[in-house]
Amino acid sequence: MIDIKSRFSKSAWAYAVFYDKVQVGVWDGEKLAFHDRAFEESDVVELRVFNSDSELRLTRLPDGKLAQRFIDDTGKTLTDADVSDLHYSVYGKKEKVTNGWTLMSEDKGGTLWIPASIEADHFWLKVRNYFQWKSVPVGKRGADDSDLKPGKDSGPGGLEFTDYRFAGFYYDNSGKGEVKINA
Repeated sequence: MIDIKSRFSKSAWAYAVFYDKVQVGVWDGEKLAFHDRAFEESDVVELRVFNSDSELRLTRLPDGKLAQRFIDDTGKTLTDADVSDLHYSVYGKKEKVTNGWTLMSEDKGGTLWIPASIEADHFWLKVRNYFQWKSVPVGKRGADDSDLKPGKDSGPGGLEFTDYRFAGFYYDNSGKGEVKINA
């Protein structure tokens, strides 16, 4: 069984890739809820439970097990060299709001239910990208790399992408006006 409660005691967004469709739902502190289906762990290819500070990501491995990764920014001081926040336009336009869920649809017939009463016709998903500075080993021309000493024989290196996570939904592509979950 997936242990979400130890990571998220309050409500959080849920993004699930099932074998037959992708859905956005909600973690209410006790259970996962999606608009038109019961959550079954065996149907999940990928699951992300997230808020503005952290994300629990589970991914189905070829052997059928779920691998998990948790990223938590709570209490951390991050600089522009550590992270880059990007905002992606969410699929479709608002069609209707029913019982705290908003139906997004697009011209070709696809739909997506969001567990929030969306106030605008459009909104954005915030994705936080993580980077790390990596030095590059530098040796004499023709020297064997096994002789290099960490720290002593390294050059300036460069910035390397290390990970990313979902960090919430927003009404503005600059990260202002966070969409509130109906839980």
